[in-house]
Amino acid sequence: MKIAPPRRRWTPTDDRELLRLDDPAAAAVALDRTQQSCSMRLWRLRTGQVAMPAN
Repeated sequence: MKIAPPRRRWTPTDDRELLRLDDPAAAAVALDRTQQSCSMRLWRLRTGQVAMPAN
């Protein structure tokens, strides 16, 4: 059975960069994450499921 790699938490800096780019594909390259991960995090930020990062 495979062991899952440790998960990377989203930091406020990551969130700000994701919101600045506003494109999951570009953010995936810039943040070294998957496009799906960036897309889901962007959706969560926009819908208020997670708090917006402080400026």
